[in-house]
Amino acid sequence: MKKRRIRITMNIGIISFMVIFIILSLVTFAILSIVSAKSNMRDAESYATHASYYYTLDTMANEELEKIDTQLAANAKNSTSAKDYFAQLSHVKAINDNITIKDHQISYTLTYREAKMDVTLTALYNAKTYYKIDVWKTTSSALGNSGQVNIYPDTEKSGTIEVWG
Repeated sequence: MKKRRIRITMNIGIISFMVIFIILSLVTFAILSIVSAKSNMRDAESYATHASYYYTLDTMANEELEKIDTQLAANAKNSTSAKDYFAQLSHVKAINDNITIKDHQISYTLTYREAKMDVTLTALYNAKTYYKIDVWKTTSSALGNSGQVNIYPDTEKSGTIEVWG
């Protein structure tokens, strides 16, 4: 009895098709990886820019707040009553032309490049602190993104910080 040999053969066309399919798949994934990397780079640069703006403005706002705190402390020493203390709030305006005072609220706005920070304080009399932070908010027109969250809920000290979503 003769043994039959079973031969499995593939045509050259099928092998060529498989090689072309694999190469196209690899090229497609490479292009998608490059596009994704560029997108991630833009996002990282945008975040770095916004973070830089925020911390620069935060530093500027804290320096301004230190001057206001010093003036409010001097007002507290020089006043004998709440009425006298709040009447002296006009001295705070001499610190910076940007400062506005309405009732017991002190507000100022700082800008750095395309970013802006709004700060609003409420002056307090006979309290542990001379003020309460009501608003501490940044806005960046370059990124079209702004947000705020209360960082000290249900306490005398309050404020807002930027939230990334």
